[in-house]
Amino acid sequence: MSGHNLLQQVSREPGLKIVDPGASGIINVDRTMGVVHLESGSGAETRDLATPQRAGVVITLALQTDGGGDVTVNTKGSEIINDGGSDKSSVTLGDAGDSICLISIPKGTVINWAVLANNGCTTNA
Repeated sequence: MSGHNLLQQVSREPGLKIVDPGASGIINVDRTMGVVHLESGSGAETRDLATPQRAGVVITLALQTDGGGDVTVNTKGSEIINDGGSDKSSVTLGDAGDSICLISIPKGTVINWAVLANNGCTTNA
Protein backbone atom coordinates (compact mmCIF):
# COMPACT_ATOMS: atom_id res chain seq x y z
CA MET A 1 0.00 0.00 0.00
CA SER A 2 1.04 3.51 -0.72
CA GLY A 3 0.46 6.33 1.77
CA HIS A 4 -1.06 8.79 -0.70
CA ASN A 5 -4.25 6.76 -1.21
CA LEU A 6 -4.33 4.56 1.87
CA LEU A 7 -7.98 5.30 2.75
CA GLN A 8 -9.15 4.42 -0.76
CA GLN A 9 -7.21 1.15 -0.65
CA VAL A 10 -8.53 0.26 2.79
CA SER A 11 -12.14 1.00 1.75
CA ARG A 12 -11.88 -1.63 -1.02
CA GLU A 13 -10.81 -4.37 1.37
CA PRO A 14 -13.47 -7.12 1.35
CA GLY A 15 -12.90 -7.76 5.06
CA LEU A 16 -14.35 -4.34 5.87
CA LYS A 17 -17.74 -4.99 4.26
CA ILE A 18 -20.62 -5.20 6.71
CA VAL A 19 -23.67 -6.81 5.13
CA ASP A 20 -26.77 -4.64 4.74
CA PRO A 21 -29.43 -6.33 6.89
CA GLY A 22 -32.22 -5.04 4.65
CA ALA A 23 -35.34 -3.07 5.49
CA SER A 24 -36.06 -2.87 9.24
CA GLY A 25 -32.82 -4.76 10.02
CA ILE A 26 -30.14 -4.05 12.61
CA ILE A 27 -26.64 -3.07 11.48
CA ASN A 28 -24.33 -4.93 13.87
CA VAL A 29 -20.82 -3.54 14.07
CA ASP A 30 -18.51 -6.44 14.80
CA ARG A 31 -15.15 -4.89 13.91
CA THR A 32 -13.11 -1.75 14.53
CA MET A 33 -13.56 -0.43 10.99
CA GLY A 34 -16.26 -1.31 8.47
CA VAL A 35 -18.31 -0.17 5.50
CA VAL A 36 -22.04 -0.93 5.13
CA HIS A 37 -23.10 -1.11 1.46
CA LEU A 38 -26.76 -0.07 1.77
CA GLU A 39 -29.35 -0.78 -0.93
CA SER A 40 -32.80 0.80 -1.09
CA GLY A 41 -36.01 -0.46 -2.63
CA SER A 42 -38.68 1.65 -4.27
CA GLY A 43 -40.09 2.88 -0.95
CA ALA A 44 -38.69 4.44 2.23
CA GLU A 45 -36.76 1.97 4.39
CA THR A 46 -35.21 2.03 7.85
CA ARG A 47 -32.28 0.31 9.54
CA ASP A 48 -31.15 0.44 13.17
CA LEU A 49 -27.48 1.03 13.95
CA ALA A 50 -26.40 -1.07 16.92
CA THR A 51 -25.06 0.62 20.02
CA PRO A 52 -21.26 0.99 19.92
CA GLN A 53 -19.61 -1.21 22.52
CA ARG A 54 -16.49 0.93 22.90
CA ALA A 55 -14.90 4.15 21.72
CA GLY A 56 -12.79 4.24 18.56
CA VAL A 57 -15.01 2.17 16.23
CA VAL A 58 -15.23 3.68 12.71
CA ILE A 59 -18.12 2.80 10.40
CA THR A 60 -19.11 4.16 7.01
CA LEU A 61 -22.69 3.95 5.80
CA ALA A 62 -22.86 4.20 1.99
CA LEU A 63 -25.90 4.00 -0.29
CA GLN A 64 -24.57 1.73 -3.01
CA THR A 65 -27.82 1.12 -4.89
CA ASP A 66 -30.72 3.58 -4.99
CA GLY A 67 -33.92 1.77 -5.89
CA GLY A 68 -35.91 5.00 -5.60
CA GLY A 69 -36.53 5.13 -1.86
CA ASP A 70 -34.50 6.68 0.95
CA VAL A 71 -32.78 4.70 3.71
CA THR A 72 -33.00 6.15 7.21
CA VAL A 73 -30.62 4.68 9.78
CA ASN A 74 -31.74 5.14 13.38
CA THR A 75 -29.59 4.83 16.47
CA LYS A 76 -30.70 2.24 19.02
CA GLY A 77 -30.91 2.87 22.72
CA SER A 78 -29.57 6.08 24.21
CA GLU A 79 -26.72 6.78 21.81
CA ILE A 80 -26.94 9.72 19.45
CA ILE A 81 -25.26 11.04 16.36
CA ASN A 82 -23.37 14.23 17.16
CA ASP A 83 -23.00 16.21 13.94
CA GLY A 84 -20.98 19.00 15.50
CA GLY A 85 -23.93 21.32 15.95
CA SER A 86 -26.52 19.33 17.82
CA ASP A 87 -27.44 15.78 18.78
CA LYS A 88 -29.44 13.80 16.22
CA SER A 89 -30.99 10.33 16.33
CA SER A 90 -30.90 9.26 12.67
CA VAL A 91 -29.30 9.82 9.29
CA THR A 92 -31.00 9.63 5.87
CA LEU A 93 -29.28 8.54 2.66
CA GLY A 94 -31.27 9.42 -0.47
CA ASP A 95 -29.08 8.99 -3.52
CA ALA A 96 -26.53 6.42 -4.65
CA GLY A 97 -23.13 7.62 -3.46
CA ASP A 98 -24.44 9.30 -0.31
CA SER A 99 -22.20 8.31 2.58
CA ILE A 100 -21.43 9.18 6.17
CA CYS A 101 -18.47 8.11 8.28
CA LEU A 102 -19.04 7.79 12.03
CA ILE A 103 -16.73 7.17 14.97
CA SER A 104 -17.79 6.02 18.42
CA ILE A 105 -16.71 8.45 21.12
CA PRO A 106 -17.14 8.67 24.90
CA LYS A 107 -19.53 11.39 26.05
CA GLY A 108 -20.02 11.43 29.78
CA THR A 109 -20.84 7.88 30.81
CA VAL A 110 -22.08 6.68 27.38
CA ILE A 111 -20.61 5.96 23.97
CA ASN A 112 -22.07 7.98 21.08
CA TRP A 113 -21.57 8.11 17.33
CA ALA A 114 -19.92 11.28 16.01
CA VAL A 115 -19.72 12.35 12.37
CA LEU A 116 -16.23 12.23 10.83
CA ALA A 117 -17.37 13.01 7.27
CA ASN A 118 -20.71 13.49 5.52
CA ASN A 119 -21.27 13.30 1.78
CA GLY A 120 -24.90 14.06 0.88
CA CYS A 121 -26.65 12.63 3.97
CA THR A 122 -29.15 14.39 6.23
CA THR A 123 -28.92 14.03 10.01
CA ASN A 124 -32.33 14.14 11.72
CA ALA A 125 -33.52 14.97 15.24
